[in-house]
Amino acid sequence: MELLKNLSKLLKLFFPFQDFVYLLQLEEYTSKRYARNLRRFFFRRNFQKRQALILTPRAQLTLLVSEVIFFIIIVSLFLMLGSSPLFLGALIFTLLIIPLLVLGANILIFPLAYFLRKHTLRRAKEHIRRYKNLTTITIAGSHGKSTTKAFLYGLLRYHYRTQTIAKNINTPLGIADWIRTSLKKDTEILLTEVDTYWPGEILDSCRILNPTHAILTSLGNQHLERFKNTEALHGALLEVFACTNEGLKIAPHSLREKMKNYDFNGITYTANKLQYKGIEVHTPQLSKTQKMDLALALLIAEHFDIPEHVVLDVCSKLSPPERRQKIVHENGFDIIDDSYNISLETAQAGIERALEQKQNKKLLVVTAGIPELGNENREDNIKLGTILGQKAEKTIVLQSIFYKDILNGLGKDAEYQIFKDLNKFWEYAHTLKKTEWLILMQPELTDAHY
Repeated sequence: MELLKNLSKLLKLFFPFQDFVYLLQLEEYTSKRYARNLRRFFFRRNFQKRQALILTPRAQLTLLVSEVIFFIIIVSLFLMLGSSPLFLGALIFTLLIIPLLVLGANILIFPLAYFLRKHTLRRAKEHIRRYKNLTTITIAGSHGKSTTKAFLYGLLRYHYRTQTIAKNINTPLGIADWIRTSLKKDTEILLTEVDTYWPGEILDSCRILNPTHAILTSLGNQHLERFKNTEALHGALLEVFACTNEGLKIAPHSLREKMKNYDFNGITYTANKLQYKGIEVHTPQLSKTQKMDLALALLIAEHFDIPEHVVLDVCSKLSPPERRQKIVHENGFDIIDDSYNISLETAQAGIERALEQKQNKKLLVVTAGIPELGNENREDNIKLGTILGQKAEKTIVLQSIFYKDILNGLGKDAEYQIFKDLNKFWEYAHTLKKTEWLILMQPELTDAHY
């Protein structure tokens, strides 16, 4: 088994097609972003450490086309040069430019992928229109989507046949595939979340879903790097309201002033305190941000007239989804697992949650930084470091491309250590006294950030 593993590594060293299709997959098959990453990855090999290539049809096709291009080049060179030293040099050169062959394959595949995408979205739209009595509730926002969806499911599922689109499927293609394969005939309410990496993506999702009601959880700066500015990002998120004509449009009370800048009528805002039909709701087990997400779900529950005693009982037992300020016990430590998604705003919320829970323990935060920063929030990793230096007794900085900015913010007086990756941290963690520390886990980030 070890021999096969070593042989596989050796083959990937010389033929790193999977590595670079993986890098392309991390960037949503966007050639421009992939090309930008090649400056750091061109001569690197075997860098699939934190995740691995998912062999989707798109990934398999990209592998096939790039390998065919490679084969054609090698055969052509051999026919021209024969088994000469020049051929050997040309072969080595071709092996080195495999990252460019993957880029070329992605460009060649794009028209077909675009056509198939449109075809898939159209078929999903036609499929869901057959469900005449289906109510669709669509959730968008910089953060809080999955938590709101989970809370809403808990409130509705005892009175309506309710489905949620699984896991974190929130792109048009993912939603389309799920609808065609997993939507049940007797479903009365479908809960969906939608995300965006470029303008028009939420519109594409909503054209499939035709949402009855829409929820906007937040307007932050997550994924800002992919947009020109904050205004463009927020405009993309607000597409969820543009798709909803007659149903509820719900937003948190904190966005009331900000929403005045946009031309949307009929928005219902949450109250300043957590309540249901005028009754105060007590959820001491939830964090401040989780209570804000619950307030959005409660407005939908009120619309569907869920009985008060059911709502109060469900709310008293709610817990957040995995990896979203979830309190867990792992490797002997008490951990707040906030390792799914991050922006400076959500990072601060996780830190505040940890401070609420640490009691007599010391706070240790593990972070790799905040990705996808735009020109308007370029300093957020420095700001994160400053906050950690003030709030945490110890900071573990994973050696991502952002670690120097975090160290700059931490300053010389803060207690910190640098580790190559999360595995190295856990090796070190065995030296810590488990009863003394509460660990806050922020995202390790993907291999594209190392």
